Amino acid sequence: MSIASVFIVSLGKRRQFFVFACKEGHKNTPKAVYKCHHLLRDDFVLQKIVTTIVLLLGIFSILILCVGLLAANMLALRTEHRDIYRPLMFFFLAYGLTETQTIIEFFDHQRQYLLAHHLGMVVAVHCNLLLAPLLWLYVRAITASATTPVTLADWKHFLPLAFGSMLCMILMSTTVEFRDQIIGDSDLVQTGPAMTIIFAWILLMLVWVFQVFFYLYKIYRRLITYRDRLRNVFASTENLELRWIYIVVLLQVFSMFLTVPEMFYPVSENFEIASYVADFLAFWLLALWGLRQQPGLVNLGHAIVGESDDEKYRRSALSQEQMQRIASKIEAAMNEMHLYRNPNLTLRDLASEVSSPPNYVSQTLNSELGKTYFDYINEWRIEAAKESLLKDEGNVTEIALEVGFNSRSSFYKAFKRITGMTPTVFKNSVSQSATRS
Repeated sequence: MSIASVFIVSLGKRRQFFVFACKEGHKNTPKAVYKCHHLLRDDFVLQKIVTTIVLLLGIFSILILCVGLLAANMLALRTEHRDIYRPLMFFFLAYGLTETQTIIEFFDHQRQYLLAHHLGMVVAVHCNLLLAPLLWLYVRAITASATTPVTLADWKHFLPLAFGSMLCMILMSTTVEFRDQIIGDSDLVQTGPAMTIIFAWILLMLVWVFQVFFYLYKIYRRLITYRDRLRNVFASTENLELRWIYIVVLLQVFSMFLTVPEMFYPVSENFEIASYVADFLAFWLLALWGLRQQPGLVNLGHAIVGESDDEKYRRSALSQEQMQRIASKIEAAMNEMHLYRNPNLTLRDLASEVSSPPNYVSQTLNSELGKTYFDYINEWRIEAAKESLLKDEGNVTEIALEVGFNSRSSFYKAFKRITGMTPTVFKNSVSQSATRS
């Protein structure tokens, strides 16, 4: 189910009462599919098609529920970094339970058990309002320099959930017939209480839209900061940068831009299909990578990665003369021991070799040499690679691995960033220059 489907289903018949919407129903919801089935009962071919769609949709929803519960169970059994993975565990649980309403529609398309349908809507609303905050809390934890469990101080992330819970409690305290006017198939009686609840429901939809975009932006900014912090500690970061989460964010932004127009006016059937596919891909990416992703900065030390450079250096007792001595030691270690050839070399390893605290080495690199640890080590690697390329000491992949890169792609990226050309172009340009001279 699309993240917004529960809201779309609930308000499908009510859009006609507002100036920004005028059509009844939503063509791709399970409920509307059953209506189509009823209208097309005399057409055998179309009846078979609709029946097949209904069956596939139900199976698909059950599959998502099972995967969500399985992923949540796997994370619940973990003992290492439990506080980091707990938000992701609840995310999978909530995502799986968003399918509750669709599954109930699948098994009871005649709507004989209205209370079950209404409870399914309540569960789906709560779960949808949990998804964005839980994803943010997971990203915050996986990118932190120390374990950051969810505490009572994080209550503010769940204010929209509190609003949704209050609205659902008010709705569930009414009669079954009244509820079915609001969220079911019964004809709406335009009374004051009914219209008040519908307007409150629309307000909840808008709060949800703002919530999703707000947390997607926070996640994006957090990932940018995290990448910069990684480059102060590691020389090779391609396996730590959480690039798959960027894809999740892009898929969710794409889904939201398709979903928001559909929430108020059915623009196109293809919009909801594309939104559903984007949501599904984001869910599977989280299941595929989230279950095996390891934190990159935990246990490295708050003094190394926990503060901004300005905050650390302002309080530092390191003098200019001391930084120059440390810089000389670093240069000597690179020249004599070729430390950069170690693909797993970290700031802590380099600090150990030059017998200086890691935060002093980091400050020396940034203030004295004007480079991050990532850039400094990779420049040494590229200089060594240039020599090997000109001496024909192997193919590009062999040279990349020899000088300390983990892969051919990371070597090409670093070489192009530092020299402005690819290794092959560099080699050919030097050869042409030598020929002319």
